This record gives sequence, structure tokens and C-alpha cells, in this order.
Amino acid sequence: ANIFLGCSLLSGPIPSDLLFYAKASTGFFGLFNGCVSLTGKIPENLFRYCPNLTTVAYAFHGCTGLTGQIPEDLLRYNNKLTSVASLFYGCSGLSGSIPVDLFRTLTQLTSLSNTFRDCPKLTGNIPTDFIRYNTLLTDASSTFYNCVGINGNIPANYFRYCTAINTVARHFQNTRVTNIPVGLFQY
Repeated sequence: ANIFLGCSLLSGPIPSDLLFYAKASTGFFGLFNGCVSLTGKIPENLFRYCPNLTTVAYAFHGCTGLTGQIPEDLLRYNNKLTSVASLFYGCSGLSGSIPVDLFRTLTQLTSLSNTFRDCPKLTGNIPTDFIRYNTLLTDASSTFYNCVGINGNIPANYFRYCTAINTVARHFQNTRVTNIPVGLFQY
């Protein structure tokens, strides 16, 4: 945890095989938190060989030099994750749409607070089944806070399967969503 926390002079791209031998690791809380000089894309398989991870909270927090889209399979092999809180918070260089299946395999996820907060270049609609498989989710506060490029309709049945959710404050604040579906919190 906090391996490179605050290494503001650490520069260049993240090596794609950086965590290959970290198979027993259970958490990378704050992995690159505050590494503002990192550049390039987040490697698709960065966490692939770390199947025991339970948290990647704050892993890229404040990494303003990271660019490109969030990799679709970034968390695919990490089904024990319980927290992705503030994962991309302040990654102002990330762009494109949010991957549809980013959290699909994270059936133990309880927190995604601030996950995309202050990522203004993320664009498009919130994926229809974005949190469909995160049935244990309790905290979804400020998830898209200040994501001014997120627009369109809030998907129908968005919170339907998240029956344990108790915190959604500022979830859509300062986005460009255009509707509130009937029954958003019916479940």
C-alpha cells in the first residue's frame, strides 16, 4: 500500500508488468496517489496477477498526467475487491467513455465513493448495467462528482440490484445527466 504515494517526480508511463510478482498482495491503497508526473495510459493488465486484492482505493488519485481511456479489463481478475473508492479521483487527463464492464466481476464491492470524481474528460452516458452486479454496494457517494462530460439519461433501474446501498450523496452532482428515471430508488 502507498508504494509510490506522493512521488510527484516519478515520471513516464506505468510499466505494464509492474505488479506481475505481487500475486499475494491484498491491497494497493494509494498506489500512485499524487504521482502527478506519471504519463500515458493505465496498463490494461496492471492488476491482472493480483487476484487477492481487496482494495485499490486511491490507487491513481491525483495522477493528472495519465491519459487515454480507462482499460475495460483493468479490474476483471480482482473479484475480491471491496473498495475502489477514489480510484481515479482527480485524473483529469483520462478521457473517453466509462467501460461498460469495469465493475462487472466485482461482486464483493461495497464502496465506489469518489471513483471518478473530478475527471472532466470522461464522456458519454453512464452504462446501463454499470453497477448491476455490485449487490453489496453500500457507498456510492460522489461517484461522478464534477464529471462534466458525463451526459444523457440515468439508466432505468440503475440502483435496482444495490439493495444494501445507504449513501448516494452527490452521486451525479455536476454532471450533464438529463433525466431522473421513475423509480430510481424504488428498490
